Amino acid sequence: MKLISTTTSALFSLTFLSHSVLASSQREIVFQSPSPSLTSDRSRILDTCPENPGPSCPEDPSADKCCVNSPGSYFAQTQFWDASPPIGPVDSWTEHGLWADYCTEDPHNWPYDCDSKRFHTGAELRKILQNETELVDYMEKYWIPDAGSTDSFWSHEWNKHGTCVSTMEPHCYPDYKENEEVVEYFKKAVSIFKSLPTYDWLKEHDIVPSRTKTYTLDQLQAAARDKFEGHEAIWGCRGNQLNQVFWGFITLGPVRENGQFIPADPGSRAVNTCPKTGIVYQPKDGSRPGPTPPGPPGRPGARHVWVEVEGKQTGCLISSGKWMTGVTCGSYQVVGSERSDFFIKSSKGPCQVSTTGLFICGGGLQATTLNLDADGFLKLTSPSFKTFYAPAIPSGTQQVGITTGKSQFTVKLRVGGDKPPTS
Repeated sequence: MKLISTTTSALFSLTFLSHSVLASSQREIVFQSPSPSLTSDRSRILDTCPENPGPSCPEDPSADKCCVNSPGSYFAQTQFWDASPPIGPVDSWTEHGLWADYCTEDPHNWPYDCDSKRFHTGAELRKILQNETELVDYMEKYWIPDAGSTDSFWSHEWNKHGTCVSTMEPHCYPDYKENEEVVEYFKKAVSIFKSLPTYDWLKEHDIVPSRTKTYTLDQLQAAARDKFEGHEAIWGCRGNQLNQVFWGFITLGPVRENGQFIPADPGSRAVNTCPKTGIVYQPKDGSRPGPTPPGPPGRPGARHVWVEVEGKQTGCLISSGKWMTGVTCGSYQVVGSERSDFFIKSSKGPCQVSTTGLFICGGGLQATTLNLDADGFLKLTSPSFKTFYAPAIPSGTQQVGITTGKSQFTVKLRVGGDKPPTS
């Protein structure tokens, strides 16, 4: 997901066990020295790299990819604020992940799923991390999904983003032990997360969860600039409800051990999806939020897929995946969690985007993975297809196919309840 995805994508903080030091004189976040338990052989990894490797952005094609992460040389640390239902501690944001991104600031392209040979299921990850009791205990409190299992959520983050950290590839270790890069990825992601106490930073600027107060985007960015070495963050809202933040970094040296993460502006990689004013920072007290776009998928029961054109709700999808107006909508179910990837299926079967780009649902099809954009509309997880189109607006008994191939009308799809969302 990218609002970052986000990412970030889009393009996301906390009470922590320990904090890294913000060294304002050096304008970088400095991490602690490696644990004494690390072997002396491990130190040779850094010895083979230049003493002053230079920043990871702009990218240097000639750089050793074990010394400077490439091509995903920019990193986003992403966090969530889930208030309804409340997820995580009431005085802390929660971790979404650590994502590698390109230096080119292309909002439609970023590395993901980089090495399928190193993918792991949730059960496999749990076994890999079984001796990291303190780490896992922390992750189970601060790195949790809003639906589904934590194991599956961690698996998604490792497979999609962790495998794209070139300086953690197995051949970069002189005495590689199976899956040690997996452990190091989660340790590094948690370490950076601990250094970014978003809740505390906002509170210092009198931005606290409230059912009555609202805030402005300028207030959020002022807090970010004050605490994040003068750099802004990407703030994500669902409607007017604050729910994500993205903190950006470039790196010096390998993304492991004592490699340095330097705060950086997000550039054009993503856009803020919060309104300029009237931002609601909902308390994690179980209270119902104020007006916001229809809720995310993942809730039990049958749903409908509503179609919007130019901001107006115009019909819905029938069970085959075709678009019609003035008819009984097809019944759909969402399988998975909006915090990672999910898919939908109708009464006819799983829904996929075919090789020709047509959105269809039926028996025997392999479901296409989906996600939500910042406004709650469906999008494909592939960076190649971010928009749905249709050649016409249906009328009468006409059935119109939804496609990823550019056509006359841009359409947006939203999973909702029995009644269409208000425009």
